[in-house]
Amino acid sequence: MTHGTTAARAAHETATARDLSSRAERHRGELRVHCYRTVRCYADAKDLVQETMIRAWHERESLDDPERLRPWLYRIVTRARPDFLAGP
Repeated sequence: MTHGTTAARAAHETATARDLSSRAERHRGELRVHCYRTVRCYADAKDLVQETMIRAWHERESLDDPERLRPWLYRIVTRARPDFLAGP
């Protein structure tokens, strides 16, 4: 692999990551409301959403269809909730 190919791939991955981040941010408020209904504490809901966004970033390769971002984020928050409620 040449340096040009490596640089092009890195640029593409950076652009894709920025796009995912931007699109996921659009769902932050909606996810916060969803989490608040479960944890009944605004601060905890914000923390759970932040944990969801971190997990989404780590699991970004598993998003097969960008059009399915919203349900993908909801699956992540659903899996994150028990760990969050269990505490440290």
